[in-house]
Amino acid sequence: MSNNHAFAIIQAYNWTQAVIYQGERVFENFNRDNSMFERMRAFDEFPSGVQNIDTLNQSHLLFEESRQNQFIRVMDEHYFVIALGKSIDYMKIFSEFDHIVQEIDSMFSLRKINDLRNMREHDDEYTSGNGRAQSRFEFIDIKRSCGGDMTGTICSSTEYYLGNVEIRSIVAFYRSKLTEIEGIYYNKLNSLYNNYGDDNLEK
Repeated sequence: MSNNHAFAIIQAYNWTQAVIYQGERVFENFNRDNSMFERMRAFDEFPSGVQNIDTLNQSHLLFEESRQNQFIRVMDEHYFVIALGKSIDYMKIFSEFDHIVQEIDSMFSLRKINDLRNMREHDDEYTSGNGRAQSRFEFIDIKRSCGGDMTGTICSSTEYYLGNVEIRSIVAFYRSKLTEIEGIYYNKLNSLYNNYGDDNLEK
């Protein structure tokens, strides 16, 4: 019992940090891709006939680098979604995190987060129309005058949507709560170790 709870509290803390880490990777790759795009645009502004082999080669290399970076960003988005879901799963085990989970729900909607995780994990089922919650896979965002499905990404320097979940604000929230979560982690872990072997251990 103690070992199981010690594992769970460690995972709650680890996955919380992973949300911040993976989020930052996503944003860094987005910024890097924007920078490469601006550099590629410079090649398009050369007067006709001025481009030479060197500039064409540089343009091609930038295009390939951008394509690779976009691939990495898609993978990092997926790992972010996993980290977010796992952090919530493990925090739900302990009552000390209840208020944080409730804040996540009120600010970002646990249902939307669960949908994002489920629909990206089972995108083969949802894109073929056979998902478990198919009716929520596609959405229209009236406030932002846009729509899409949960596999899509819409991003800017101020917002970063995975499906209908805005993750810049989620990363900022996790960062603001990290010290508190760390305190809960150490207190709970010390309590568990002090009571090691007690079969009546409470969550």
